[in-house]
Amino acid sequence: MWRFPDTVCSDKEFWCSYMNNENINPAVEKTLLLLHHLGQSGNGATQAELARELGISPSTCYRILQTLRKHDWVRKGADSRYDLSGGVLAATMKLHRQLARLEHCRPLLDELAAATGLTAKLSIRQGDRQVTILRAESPRPLSRSEERRVGKECRSR
Repeated sequence: MWRFPDTVCSDKEFWCSYMNNENINPAVEKTLLLLHHLGQSGNGATQAELARELGISPSTCYRILQTLRKHDWVRKGADSRYDLSGGVLAATMKLHRQLARLEHCRPLLDELAAATGLTAKLSIRQGDRQVTILRAESPRPLSRSEERRVGKECRSR
């Protein structure tokens, strides 16, 4: 499940909300939806489960899975369940290195939270939302935390 400010939505709701954009390629969109779903699942999924849970046709699901298998992004187990495979790692190594660098900020956030008694967060922008990537909890038993949408008025500043 994706968690956004004051909103909880399923993977399908999150990704399908972008399907109305005329500049979106539906085949790529469905592929990303499938990859995200597999990334969130504990033990993979069968082709039928993926098609049903993601709301895509079985034939489209099959073609996506075969393409991803060809490029080693997914693998099919002996139990006919699909899961992410090693090919995804090569595409995500750059991101992994960036996240490792961000971990150097954790002691600073911890120090800031301890000094102020407030929760300290490091967030990035994704569209009109902020996504927290690092967080240091307040040492207080109760602390206020707000999530805000990033609107158009922020873009002009």
